[in-house]
Amino acid sequence: MIVFSTFPGAQNLLKIAQHFIQNEEENVNEAYALVSLLGVTIDSWEMQVRIANILLKKGELDKVEKILSRIDIKKYLDQATRPGQIYLFLSVLCRVDRACEAAALLESINIIGRFSHADNLNISIMVANALVNEGHSEKAKNTLFKIDVENAYAEDTDLQNAYARIGWNIYWREKNYTNVIEWIEKDLNMDYMQYGPTDHRSTTRLSPTWRCMYAQALAAQGDVTAAREQVAEAYAADKTLKDGYARIAWAHFYKKQDFASIRLWIDRDEKNRELSPNWQLQYARVIAKTEGIEAALPLIEKACNEEPNLENAYCSIAWEHYVPKDYAFEKVIPYFEKDYQRGHLTGSWQALYAVALSFTGRGYEAEKFVKNAYKANNQFDNGFARRGWVRYYYCGYAPDGYSEHNSSPYYIPHFRHPRHISVL
Repeated sequence: MIVFSTFPGAQNLLKIAQHFIQNEEENVNEAYALVSLLGVTIDSWEMQVRIANILLKKGELDKVEKILSRIDIKKYLDQATRPGQIYLFLSVLCRVDRACEAAALLESINIIGRFSHADNLNISIMVANALVNEGHSEKAKNTLFKIDVENAYAEDTDLQNAYARIGWNIYWREKNYTNVIEWIEKDLNMDYMQYGPTDHRSTTRLSPTWRCMYAQALAAQGDVTAAREQVAEAYAADKTLKDGYARIAWAHFYKKQDFASIRLWIDRDEKNRELSPNWQLQYARVIAKTEGIEAALPLIEKACNEEPNLENAYCSIAWEHYVPKDYAFEKVIPYFEKDYQRGHLTGSWQALYAVALSFTGRGYEAEKFVKNAYKANNQFDNGFARRGWVRYYYCGYAPDGYSEHNSSPYYIPHFRHPRHISVL
């Protein structure tokens, strides 16, 4: 129950909702309870979008959709006075798999006439990335190619990495490394004399961080020597940078399954600069392959302690270790449980958890995780079908009405192994 008098100075519902989401995000459901009482002003809509953004982090997709249904979207975006309002709203749309709608709205609201080219750049890249995630690569390219980088750079002398970010978003997933490199080099070769010629900081439009990304692309194309030089220059420019050599190792050696070389390169970062939590997980993946998952556990735990929001940290490495060769689903389940208890098992991985449970004869327990997967991703499908198929064709459980069947005549040869199943 909300007791208004316990919030000094809270004179109206909007202030109460703001109190909840600013000071006590764990009480966001209380803020959500106020949504139906809030008015239809620009301020109330902005508050509702902020509540929706927090609910998304908690996987409350149904509540988010209800909030969005209450907002006059076109009116809200037309009345927005700050680019951050537009960015947050479109990002919420993208995270509920409505990227195409977000792209159409972005084109209709004339950001350039109201805000800067740099604002348009940031919003467009976010929407394009969501389009790619939803499988709309051509729409993503159309969105990105409309960005006027030249004017963005003219308006903002501090802006960097514009061409690099666009090229990466368009071509990296296609493994078109030549084009990735070409776009990054547009920034690298653009004079940016903000600092003096003896200053180690960037004198181009390419930041030290993106030099490491450039190195990753060079390594993926096979030029390890040039990649190493770029990381060395980036590290000289920014002493806080991490993971540069790890990026080279993963891009060049992982596809060759050359784990010994990967470890040598990653060790350079691990010993001298320490890896970021995400790359500690990648290192743990290699350790699991070379020494066993028990040897990798300290790295996973360290990464999760440093970055508690890491998703699927234990189960993704355990799945890769136990499933492809041994089909040892029973050994994966404890690692799924670790991530689930941490509150960081995503919908798609909960669907795989359901597959693992079904394989070990725990199909009824699996239902909860299929439902969670549907709740987290409204594009997800076939969850219950996979559960039923695994139970019947692999484990010999007959469907309702066919209890006389004690085993399946079809077994594995007639069905692809679940490690090949797309859960998205």
